[in-house]
Amino acid sequence: MARHEVGLDIRPTIWLSKVDIEIPVRSDGRFIGRLHISQGSIDWIPAKQSHGRRVSWESFSEIMAQHGRRVRARPGRRAP
Repeated sequence: MARHEVGLDIRPTIWLSKVDIEIPVRSDGRFIGRLHISQGSIDWIPAKQSHGRRVSWESFSEIMAQHGRRVRARPGRRAP
């Protein structure tokens, strides 16, 4: 199984307004793409590409409900 590297742990919670977050993602040390998180959507931009895929937060929720694997929520990570 590939070893994935995704880093971001910010406490206390920072609410996004006009600032977006871009997270580089690596698999076995190889850059596979960027996750771009904004107030209105979430984007995936694959490595070596200038265009990516965008979904709204509502669509992302539906995609995860249909295709995501069920996991137990982590303690202390509940939405306000």
